[in-house]
Amino acid sequence: MQVTQKIFMTKLRYPFGISRGVDSEIPTVLLRLGDHGMGEGSPVRYKKQNVNDVLAAVTDLASQVTEDNIGDIDGHDARARAKYPQLSAAVCALNLALWDARGRREKKPIHKIIGAGVPTLETTYTISLSDHETMQKRTEEAAHLPFLKVKLGRDEAFDIEAMKRIRKAAPKATLRVDANAGWTFDTAKAIIPKLADMGVEYVEQPLAIGNLTELAKLNRQSPLPIFVDEDAQDVASLEALRGKCAGINIKLMKCGGLTEALKMISFAGDEGWMIMVGCMIETRLGLGAAAHLAGLIDYIDLDAHMLTTNDPFPPGSQSTYSAQLPVTDGPGIGTPLIDL
Repeated sequence: MQVTQKIFMTKLRYPFGISRGVDSEIPTVLLRLGDHGMGEGSPVRYKKQNVNDVLAAVTDLASQVTEDNIGDIDGHDARARAKYPQLSAAVCALNLALWDARGRREKKPIHKIIGAGVPTLETTYTISLSDHETMQKRTEEAAHLPFLKVKLGRDEAFDIEAMKRIRKAAPKATLRVDANAGWTFDTAKAIIPKLADMGVEYVEQPLAIGNLTELAKLNRQSPLPIFVDEDAQDVASLEALRGKCAGINIKLMKCGGLTEALKMISFAGDEGWMIMVGCMIETRLGLGAAAHLAGLIDYIDLDAHMLTTNDPFPPGSQSTYSAQLPVTDGPGIGTPLIDL
């Protein structure tokens, strides 16, 4: 089997800011297993994943896939996790390629294989963290969309002023807030009631990663549902979150692919948690894979194809803003096999 992999540099339409920093381009790793399937691994940088390390791990893992064992998704997943436990993006790239291959082999889209139904949820669109004027301008451009996720996480005065401007610019949109672990407990406690008064639907990852004691306290006191993102890595991380959140954000790149995401969905469902599926900055390949989970969850945040300018998968990056998910009904993930 001819296996190819490469680093692809995604170019961002606008500088993308969160509480940890600002980027104008972000690398991802693309994998192709012959004519069978493709996968993607976008490094999770707060986990200190380096794109060159991800590429090397993908190369190693994919070299052990053969025509005879390509259908053993669980076996390959276990092998990848045991060898590269700190490189979830590499595990994800292989896992998605194997799922894509299965769908192409069975001539079914992944959502039909997993019994999820046709993806019909509408995605949020992200207003990244910047100065007030820029955040207001970006909101005005996307004000027609039903759901906007606003990146906050500086301080109370800045964040409240930003939200006032955004609410005025998009009076009809449902607003969701993501602090990306940027607030202290006291800041979160002060800000969240004000966000509730502005009609915000929920708050995501308000506190520092691992601050579970204060997270539990905030969850009890908050007038808004608290979702966790950076604290919900994989199914093994979820036990510690019992009683500390209302929902979790699952991302394929941080959990290592569809196999683990399905386990997380099952766990969260048993807990009665709300479930969101989100994304890193990635191509339509990773986004399309995640979109197949839409029928099993409550919220979805797959908008990277509108944040980039050079997506290599047809129809490419999208310059117009739409809540429609980036997914097709073709076999596997649904994206075409492209040359790497």
